[in-house]
Amino acid sequence: MAGPTDAGRYRVARYGRHSSLRYRGWSTFLWRSPVKEEGGKVFVMHNGEWADVEKYGLTRDAIIDSAKSLHGVAKVPNKWVFNDFGHLTVYLYRDRNNNGRMDGKERIHGEFIHTGEPNRPGSCVYARQ
Repeated sequence: MAGPTDAGRYRVARYGRHSSLRYRGWSTFLWRSPVKEEGGKVFVMHNGEWADVEKYGLTRDAIIDSAKSLHGVAKVPNKWVFNDFGHLTVYLYRDRNNNGRMDGKERIHGEFIHTGEPNRPGSCVYARQ
Protein backbone atom coordinates (compact mmCIF):
# COMPACT_ATOMS: atom_id res chain seq x y z
CA MET A 1 0.00 0.00 0.00
CA ALA A 2 1.31 3.42 -0.94
CA GLY A 3 2.05 5.95 1.73
CA PRO A 4 0.94 9.57 1.69
CA THR A 5 1.64 11.56 -1.45
CA ASP A 6 4.60 13.94 -1.21
CA ALA A 7 3.57 17.36 0.05
CA GLY A 8 3.09 19.96 -2.64
CA ARG A 9 0.67 21.48 -5.08
CA TYR A 10 -0.51 19.18 -7.87
CA ARG A 11 -2.55 19.69 -11.02
CA VAL A 12 -4.52 17.20 -13.09
CA ALA A 13 -2.53 16.12 -16.14
CA ARG A 14 -5.20 13.79 -17.57
CA TYR A 15 -7.65 11.09 -16.61
CA GLY A 16 -8.69 7.75 -18.03
CA ARG A 17 -8.56 4.02 -17.47
CA HIS A 18 -5.32 2.53 -16.12
CA SER A 19 -3.62 -0.76 -16.81
CA SER A 20 -0.50 -1.90 -15.05
CA LEU A 21 2.49 -4.01 -15.98
CA ARG A 22 3.48 -4.06 -12.32
CA TYR A 23 0.19 -5.65 -11.25
CA ARG A 24 0.11 -8.34 -13.93
CA GLY A 25 -3.13 -10.26 -14.23
CA TRP A 26 -6.26 -8.53 -12.99
CA SER A 27 -4.96 -5.02 -13.69
CA THR A 28 -3.35 -5.79 -17.04
CA PHE A 29 -6.66 -5.15 -18.78
CA LEU A 30 -8.43 -1.80 -18.89
CA TRP A 31 -11.72 -1.45 -17.05
CA ARG A 32 -14.70 -2.38 -19.29
CA SER A 33 -12.55 -3.93 -22.03
CA PRO A 34 -14.62 -6.41 -24.06
CA VAL A 35 -14.51 -10.02 -22.85
CA LYS A 36 -15.44 -13.17 -24.76
CA GLU A 37 -15.44 -16.89 -24.11
CA GLU A 38 -14.35 -19.26 -26.82
CA GLY A 39 -13.61 -22.98 -26.53
CA GLY A 40 -13.75 -22.85 -22.73
CA LYS A 41 -11.19 -20.04 -22.56
CA VAL A 42 -11.58 -16.37 -21.68
CA PHE A 43 -10.21 -13.61 -23.90
CA VAL A 44 -10.02 -9.88 -23.20
CA MET A 45 -9.48 -7.14 -25.79
CA HIS A 46 -6.00 -5.81 -25.00
CA ASN A 47 -4.01 -3.41 -27.17
CA GLY A 48 -6.33 -4.06 -30.11
CA GLU A 49 -6.11 -7.87 -29.96
CA TRP A 50 -7.91 -10.65 -28.11
CA ALA A 51 -5.62 -11.80 -25.28
CA ASP A 52 -5.96 -15.19 -23.57
CA VAL A 53 -6.16 -14.45 -19.84
CA GLU A 54 -4.10 -17.56 -19.10
CA LYS A 55 -1.04 -15.78 -20.55
CA TYR A 56 -1.43 -13.35 -17.64
CA GLY A 57 -1.81 -15.97 -14.92
CA LEU A 58 -5.62 -15.97 -14.78
CA THR A 59 -8.12 -18.77 -15.31
CA ARG A 60 -11.78 -18.95 -16.22
CA ASP A 61 -12.55 -20.44 -12.79
CA ALA A 62 -10.69 -17.61 -11.00
CA ILE A 63 -12.67 -15.04 -13.00
CA ILE A 64 -15.97 -16.71 -12.12
CA ASP A 65 -14.97 -16.95 -8.44
CA SER A 66 -14.06 -13.25 -8.39
CA ALA A 67 -17.29 -12.30 -10.16
CA LYS A 68 -19.27 -14.24 -7.56
CA SER A 69 -17.31 -12.77 -4.65
CA LEU A 70 -17.31 -9.13 -5.85
CA HIS A 71 -20.58 -8.88 -7.75
CA GLY A 72 -22.74 -11.84 -6.70
CA VAL A 73 -22.87 -13.25 -10.23
CA ALA A 74 -21.09 -16.56 -10.90
CA LYS A 75 -20.25 -16.11 -14.57
CA VAL A 76 -17.77 -14.42 -16.85
CA PRO A 77 -18.83 -10.81 -17.53
CA ASN A 78 -18.87 -9.40 -21.06
CA LYS A 79 -16.75 -6.43 -19.93
CA TRP A 80 -13.60 -6.53 -17.74
CA VAL A 81 -14.53 -5.39 -14.23
CA PHE A 82 -11.59 -6.67 -12.20
CA ASN A 83 -8.93 -3.99 -12.69
CA ASP A 84 -7.66 -2.98 -9.23
CA PHE A 85 -7.56 0.67 -10.30
CA GLY A 86 -11.26 0.76 -11.16
CA HIS A 87 -12.98 2.66 -13.91
CA LEU A 88 -11.23 6.02 -13.54
CA THR A 89 -7.68 7.11 -12.80
CA VAL A 90 -6.59 10.73 -12.43
CA TYR A 91 -2.94 11.39 -13.27
CA LEU A 92 -1.25 14.30 -11.51
CA TYR A 93 1.83 16.43 -11.94
CA ARG A 94 3.54 18.98 -9.71
CA ASP A 95 3.39 22.39 -11.38
CA ARG A 96 6.94 23.46 -10.52
CA ASN A 97 6.87 26.77 -12.43
CA ASN A 98 3.22 27.57 -11.55
CA ASN A 99 2.17 28.26 -15.14
CA GLY A 100 -0.75 25.81 -15.20
CA ARG A 101 0.83 23.58 -17.88
CA MET A 102 2.88 20.40 -17.76
CA ASP A 103 6.12 21.47 -19.42
CA GLY A 104 9.81 21.74 -18.72
CA LYS A 105 10.94 19.24 -16.09
CA GLU A 106 7.41 18.37 -14.96
CA ARG A 107 6.38 14.74 -15.28
CA ILE A 108 3.38 12.60 -14.35
CA HIS A 109 3.63 11.86 -10.64
CA GLY A 110 4.17 8.22 -9.65
CA GLU A 111 1.05 8.24 -7.49
CA PHE A 112 -2.43 8.96 -8.77
CA ILE A 113 -6.05 9.04 -7.73
CA HIS A 114 -8.23 6.08 -8.66
CA THR A 115 -11.58 4.61 -7.78
CA GLY A 116 -11.88 1.69 -5.41
CA GLU A 117 -14.47 -0.36 -3.59
CA PRO A 118 -17.39 0.17 -3.27
CA ASN A 119 -17.43 2.15 -6.55
CA ARG A 120 -16.44 -0.71 -8.82
CA PRO A 121 -19.28 -3.24 -8.48
CA GLY A 122 -21.90 -0.76 -9.64
CA SER A 123 -20.18 -0.50 -13.00
CA CYS A 124 -20.11 -4.19 -13.83
CA VAL A 125 -21.73 -5.59 -16.94
CA TYR A 126 -22.77 -9.20 -17.40
CA ALA A 127 -24.07 -10.73 -20.60
CA ARG A 128 -27.71 -11.66 -20.45
CA GLN A 129 -28.51 -15.23 -21.32
